[in-house]
Amino acid sequence: SSDCAYVYAAFPSSGISSSSCCSSSGITCDSSGYVTGISMSGKGLTGNLPSSLGSLSRLQTLSLASNSYSGNVPDAIGSISTLLDLDLSSNQLVGDITDALGKLSNLETLNLSGNDFVGSIPTWVGSLSNLQTLNLASNGFSGTITDSSSTFPSSLTSLDLASNSFSGSLPSAVGSITGLTT
Repeated sequence: SSDCAYVYAAFPSSGISSSSCCSSSGITCDSSGYVTGISMSGKGLTGNLPSSLGSLSRLQTLSLASNSYSGNVPDAIGSISTLLDLDLSSNQLVGDITDALGKLSNLETLNLSGNDFVGSIPTWVGSLSNLQTLNLASNGFSGTITDSSSTFPSSLTSLDLASNSFSGSLPSAVGSITGLTT
């Protein structure tokens, strides 16, 4: 597949081959050579998150935690419909979370903690019907968390909103998420 060219474009200085990336550290591929996992946490990566990752049509896991990425999350990340786990924690990402992430309907884990995101929790979070873990801790989120059963999906088992600037109390709707354990 041409996936390795997209991975190379995303991480040009990481020593990953543009033609045979599947044997590279942190890259997982399926038997057809499509990239299904990227784990490039703590690699000292800088700049904006690479939009070329949006072309990886079979990517299930994207972990870019503990780097120095800055700027906004590109809308292209929202086009990876196969994505199950997205971890962009501990970077320097800013602004509102792009609504494009609301298209990631298969997402099970979303970790955006330890960044500089602002605004309120996006309404699309409630429509991620497979989401089990949501970590938005240590950002600049503000406003009130609305008391609506649609704010968070009923599939959640772990929710972390600590160290933000929310006002008001946690809504009772959170208590109706029966699987919530942490």
